[in-house]
Amino acid sequence: MSSTNNKIFSSSSSKYASSRANSTSQMNAKPAEVILSSSLAAIKVPPKKHLYAGLNSDDKARVSVSQAFMHSPEQFLYKYRIQRIIGFGSNGVVIAATASDNGSAVAIKIIYKPRVSTKVSPNPLEIEVLKSLDDPILLKYVESWQDENHFYLVTELFGSDWLSSEPAENLPPIVFNVRFGGLSSRISLPFSAGSSDLWAWAYAHRIHIWEVSHHEHTMLPIRVIKKIVKQVALSLAVIHSRGFYHGDIKLENILVQSGGLSDPEIRLADFGHSKHVSYGIDSYGTQEMSPPEFLRGSPYGGANRDGRASDIFALGMLMIMLLNEKNQLPKAAEKIASGSIGYEQLAAVNSGFYPLDPLEDISFEGLLLLNGMCMVDPARRITAEQLLSGQSSSGIIMFGLFTHILNAQYVIFFWSRDRTSGSDNSKLKNTITNVEKIEFAARLHVVTGVGDYKEKLDLIYA
Repeated sequence: MSSTNNKIFSSSSSKYASSRANSTSQMNAKPAEVILSSSLAAIKVPPKKHLYAGLNSDDKARVSVSQAFMHSPEQFLYKYRIQRIIGFGSNGVVIAATASDNGSAVAIKIIYKPRVSTKVSPNPLEIEVLKSLDDPILLKYVESWQDENHFYLVTELFGSDWLSSEPAENLPPIVFNVRFGGLSSRISLPFSAGSSDLWAWAYAHRIHIWEVSHHEHTMLPIRVIKKIVKQVALSLAVIHSRGFYHGDIKLENILVQSGGLSDPEIRLADFGHSKHVSYGIDSYGTQEMSPPEFLRGSPYGGANRDGRASDIFALGMLMIMLLNEKNQLPKAAEKIASGSIGYEQLAAVNSGFYPLDPLEDISFEGLLLLNGMCMVDPARRITAEQLLSGQSSSGIIMFGLFTHILNAQYVIFFWSRDRTSGSDNSKLKNTITNVEKIEFAARLHVVTGVGDYKEKLDLIYA
């Protein structure tokens, strides 16, 4: 672990010592009495040391919530007003609540411990990373604690319900009774049918666009996609500048709050795969978004892989999904996911450029940045900061670049204001001279201010 990482996670800090003391106090707290409903009691819970082994995600969520009320009654009965289940998976469950003292909306994530323990355990990196990344553009950390079964992470509750008009899943509520401190309460927590992530946002808006366009298309507006990608890049720039990577950039891990179709606000969520770059990265969080450096034959191994570059590639894939009508990844992603192509083979397809499918209505700048985000070699990818600086410099030169893959080569659709003289701007130029190519590369450098001049020549000659 690097000195930076040691400094961030130093156990000598008063904040850590206070947090540890609070956790110790919670571990020794008197449990509440929980009386299960018949349906909840019917779930066959494994031996105590392996509380959730063999249970499906639904049953894990039900048992864990009742256990949370039992072992953390002060928080779940008094400090927060628990409202509903808003998400669950194999590793945890997320609950919507409000703080009793000020009414602020929060999300409480119950993270399952691998084994039941009456001793204080080190917090998962997900909690420690979010605590250390205190920035207005990131999801706000509120508090955390642990008991013998779980870790608990409380953050701001962020995002709008984009699926409120969709039919609800037929999941019965979690029902049980709790007795604690002389009080008895009946708990009934429904499962929310809604979703506030980017997948749900895209789904809801594609349906709206399909209706208002009289069933002509479901393409999301480019300007909105650009705003979303820029906000994710801003978040990654903060995380990466602190020496961390997110490790699982995808539609489902980006929360979207309503600002109208043209002005959504986002927050990155789920830091369960986040680590300091000094650890390297062994695998990316979601296989579909996994970059080429994890393929067989890759010259990059564990500690030599920089998770920040992997995040940028995943953001490029996310951008591609938003740019087409069906949230689809490029065809090459299927081969990567299946393991049917190796690193060297992929790198040779287009001189190191990732084989992108044709995209409609994308600007020169957007296409150039997308190629930079998705380079096969992670060392050649642009950074989050370069991505942001590239987005801010459009309009200096009035010309466009559209690339398509044809016979494993990039074909350039070239147009420059001083060359066309009223000719058809979309005409394919297959006979650009070397002098013109060099001049064009120089203009690319002026427009973007990103990367190396020779790399832009490489792009033109590819």
